[in-house]
Amino acid sequence: MAISRVEPPDRAQRAPAMRDEWYGDPRDVVKWGALVHLARHHHIRTIIQVAFYRLSDRPRLESDGREWEVADEVWSHFRSLRAIRRLQRPCGLTIRVLDNRFDPKERYAYLRRLVAMLDADTRRKVVLLDPDTGIAPAKGTGAHVGPDEITEVWKALSPRDWLVLYQHGRRAKGWQNQVRRQFARACKDARVSTFGSESASDVALFATAKL
Repeated sequence: MAISRVEPPDRAQRAPAMRDEWYGDPRDVVKWGALVHLARHHHIRTIIQVAFYRLSDRPRLESDGREWEVADEVWSHFRSLRAIRRLQRPCGLTIRVLDNRFDPKERYAYLRRLVAMLDADTRRKVVLLDPDTGIAPAKGTGAHVGPDEITEVWKALSPRDWLVLYQHGRRAKGWQNQVRRQFARACKDARVSTFGSESASDVALFATAKL
């Protein structure tokens, strides 16, 4: 009896592999893609991320009526702000992450420490203000940075430094133009560039150089 040969399935019929955009947050890719571009384009070797880090609750898992916390190793892998420093060597950059805790009730003290640190740092640098949702549209919350706070950071920068704001989208139509104007006013009417991507259309980065 002849034995029929079973051909392997072609590429289109094989089980799909995991798509790379399913690992990690596309917003982070856009954010750091813009920062590295700015640094390289303007021959800057240092990026400082001001994380406005707030503690969050670790999720709990449940199975068969029992609960337990997500393992430390898993939590650290996906929630470690300092992991971004792995970009330093391949990008030829120094990346500093200011991940000390931000307490909205003590935001004045947080800002004073930040301003003092930036004022003492004479290296050319890209400074990212990275609160949860960006600049406050009106009344500030723990998720925002206020326009007056941006102004204080702007004053502390050295000439030829760049200041960048990470911003989540607002419900209002034309929110990018609104935020760009608000950010420009906070930086003494500086010229502001906008960075965005279709892969993460609900966020944008606004950047300006101190002349």
